[in-house]
Amino acid sequence: MERVLVVDDEVDALEILSWLLTDHGCDVRTASDPRQAVSLGREFRPTLLITDYLLSDAATGLDVIRELREQVDPALPAVLVTGMDPSLMRDELQALGNVEVLKKPFVWADLCARLPF
Repeated sequence: MERVLVVDDEVDALEILSWLLTDHGCDVRTASDPRQAVSLGREFRPTLLITDYLLSDAATGLDVIRELREQVDPALPAVLVTGMDPSLMRDELQALGNVEVLKKPFVWADLCARLPF
């Protein structure tokens, strides 16, 4: 069973993604801020991270990806959800590697196409 950590500061987004991924057969945990995400990630050891880019803290989804890869799994696949133009973060995404970008708004099929399982 895939273990998915979903990070977003919008509660509705967390609930919907959690429900859809659970229905897809995943074991899902959610976090609403970067510190909580890293702490939970160390304990839960996700096989996939889905994170919004803009979070309520000073950290971004890219920071969460970096931290979890340093502390949990250097090869952790990630999906970054953003309303921004992904070309604005192209250098950071290339440096991180193994990050799929999902542009908002999206539908379930868009996310499924980026799942590594």
